[in-house]
Amino acid sequence: MPPRSESAPDGTDLKECTRCGSAKSLSEISEVRLRVGGSAVFICRSCKKREEIAPLRLGYECPGWMYGREGYRCPRLRFDGILPPIQSLAGSYNVLFFAADQAFGPRYHRKTKGTLTLGTVEKVDRDESIVLGTVLMDRTMAISDTPWVDEFSFLQEATGTLTFSGFEDGACVPYRGIHRGGTSSTGSQPLLRGQLRVVRERFAARCRPDAKCGMKQPPITFGDMDEADKVMRKYESSIAPWICRNLSLPDLVAARICAFWRARPPPLFMFERGDLCLTTLWPRKGYMYDDVSTVLVARRRISGDL
Repeated sequence: MPPRSESAPDGTDLKECTRCGSAKSLSEISEVRLRVGGSAVFICRSCKKREEIAPLRLGYECPGWMYGREGYRCPRLRFDGILPPIQSLAGSYNVLFFAADQAFGPRYHRKTKGTLTLGTVEKVDRDESIVLGTVLMDRTMAISDTPWVDEFSFLQEATGTLTFSGFEDGACVPYRGIHRGGTSSTGSQPLLRGQLRVVRERFAARCRPDAKCGMKQPPITFGDMDEADKVMRKYESSIAPWICRNLSLPDLVAARICAFWRARPPPLFMFERGDLCLTTLWPRKGYMYDDVSTVLVARRRISGDL
């Protein structure tokens, strides 16, 4: 559906920003893009500025995806073959990783922020509980030209045949849902379909800038999780004592240098046992109205998390 057009009290033509959903005058619009079929996509100046300063060095390989001309495939996540009791999945989770793939556009695979809330409801015709969930993403993590999800709700329900490359293994909870993002226009939307799985083993994904970042970074190599832990310990260890000892600098100066050093992104992103992985198919969500598939990983929120 094309964005809404409205009129201000003074007769000024207003356009709906496809990022924040607010009505803006043409002077407040930063970009206008045309989708297939001639419908316009408007982006306001505030959203454009926010996306330009959004972190661009958070890219990590998505498990199971193919990369590079050499056809390298990132190893796959391993999932539980038997799901835990549905009631045990209920609770609040922090969304940590989001990836999106589309046929006619850049791929997106990086750390992110958001909230997943899972609950259960009793099925009317059966004496059993089913999963009910809501995902709410942090819009400050959205990036231009990439498929984005603001908010969606889903309910456990059979989806028919549904396959996600790299995510075929393990038991899953099938679901259907609707997108509730503030950027959506009025009118009906096709139902999304997806699968929820539980991660069985720890897994380390290498830092790999996605298509929206021109930064080049040499690949990190490690053989197993023990070596991956060593890589992370080396990253996390402070070099302040060495600086003080060898360069004769004060402790405060050494601490400042370490703070700058740690500003770089971690070389690896760790998926942990018990993380939830949601793979979702979004009909006609791409810029050329092609289907988009997304991968979302969430970790149970512990007491004290915001």
